Parts: sequence; structure tokens; C-alpha cells
Amino acid sequence: MSVKVRIKRGRLYLDVIQNRKHHWESLNVTLSTDPIQRKEQMKLAEICRAKRESQILCGAWNLTDTIAGKKMLIQYLKELQNQAGSKSRKQTFKQTISYLEKFKDGDIQLAAIDARWVQSFQNWLLRESGLGVTSANTYSCVLRQALNTAVKERILTASPAAAVKNIARGEVNKPVLTVDELRKLAKTPMHTDSELGQDCKRAFLFACYTGLRISDLLTLQWRDIEARAVKSRADAAHWIKKMQVKTRRYVETPIAPAAWEIIRPTVAVIPMPDAFVFARLAKSPPAITVRYLKDWAADAGIEKNI
Repeated sequence: MSVKVRIKRGRLYLDVIQNRKHHWESLNVTLSTDPIQRKEQMKLAEICRAKRESQILCGAWNLTDTIAGKKMLIQYLKELQNQAGSKSRKQTFKQTISYLEKFKDGDIQLAAIDARWVQSFQNWLLRESGLGVTSANTYSCVLRQALNTAVKERILTASPAAAVKNIARGEVNKPVLTVDELRKLAKTPMHTDSELGQDCKRAFLFACYTGLRISDLLTLQWRDIEARAVKSRADAAHWIKKMQVKTRRYVETPIAPAAWEIIRPTVAVIPMPDAFVFARLAKSPPAITVRYLKDWAADAGIEKNI
């Protein structure tokens, strides 16, 4: 293992050899023509080299990275936010960071976090932040996941949150549609004749048949639907095989005949594999679709929040 400073085309790089593999890491520094400034740049490059070498050694010997441990928690969460896959996940990180910024001791080094600090932050979320129990639980979970990631990256030896009981998630009383109410909705025309409104109705009924989340409806493509041989009356002719946005796991979902009739392409239109099944819905602001659904439910005489 070795880390050396190299100059290549007037720019500074780290020449890294690790596990018998060689690669270059840019320091994003262009050397100055001024001798004094150039000398300072080389000093900084040497500091970077020493830190990188320390990080590699920590990983090789299963030690914690004392340099990364000095990183501030909010900065670390912003890095994890940038790595998050979905928009909703990024937004959850962003909201957690905003509450940490409001918490008086939120800007703390990773290595300085202990169980007492975790308990203090959870108490603040519950009692002083103005959040409900469910939201407080969500942001507490984001913190715990970040600390677990820090353990995996050998920044911390153990998560300080492990010794603290998490905020209990509040019970959510979600309204459930009866079969009769669902039939009413199916028979009730969407109050608008717009193509987006019709897409909203189709997508809602399709979700009721298949159990898909809204995030999976919005990203559902024709390539995710495959036809299969029907060997018995219990078999489905079409299946959804898709990675779920929330869990990042592949699931297979049978499409009931009634659900297939909702999305079945016409003979004249053959959708492309990468086309969205609910194309207009996928491109529309959520606020508009929510308004359509509320008006539709009201027209059907349903007072539940669907």
C-alpha cells in the first residue's frame, strides 16, 4: 500500500496503490506559477496524502477513521443525502438536517456523539420541535441509519444510538375503502374530461387491484409488465416485475383481469418498453392529482380521504 503526490499536466493527484490495485485520485488543484503559492499548494497536498494514507490503513486493519470522525454530523448527512437514490429519500434527509440545524447541539462532530446526545435530540424532537410523534420517529430513524452507516464505514466503532430506545411510531388511522365504495368510484365519472384526470382515475383503481404504492405507479413502465402462460384458472396472464422505489427490492405482482382491462393497450397503440404506463400522471404535480381525486370522491358521495 502506498500513497504519493504526483503532478500531471500541471495538476495535483494522489497516486494510490491499494490491494495491489493502482488508481489516481484528483486533488482538484492546479499548480500556480508563483513559487511561494506553489510551495503552499505542495504542503497542502502532502497533508491530503497523509490523511488518505491514514484512511486506507484504518480500513486495512479494521480501525476507526479518526480523521473522518472529526466530520460534522450535518455535513455527513448532506453527503448521505447526495447519495440517496429517490427524491423522497433526499427530501427526508433534507428535513432531518433542517431540524438538526434548529437543535442547539445539532452541529456536532461524529466522534463526539454519545447516547446522551441521541436521547437529548429525541427529547427535543418530541417536546420542542412542534412535530407529531410519527414525524419525530422518522427523523430519529434517519439519524440512526446515518450512525449505522458511519459504523459500516469505520468512522465509529459502534452506534451511540444503540443504547437509546427509539421514539415509538404513532399509530396512524388510515381510512379504508369498502368494496361497495370502490364500486361507486369505478362507476362515477371523473369530474374533468382532461386526459390527466382520466389517468388519475385509472391509476387509482389499478393501485387498488394491485396494491402498488404511488411511487411505483409513477415509475411503472411497460418493460415492468410481462405476459406469462396461463396453465390454470388461478394463474394470471400478466405480471408486474419491478424494483420498488421505497424498499429497493424486486417484487412480482399478478395483474387481475379487471386490472389488466384498465391499462390494456389498444390494438392501434403498441407502447414502447421504456414508456410509462401512466405517462401524464408521472409528469404532473402531485397537488393537481390530489385535487382531482378529492373531487372525484366527493362526486361519488365518499367522505373518506382517499
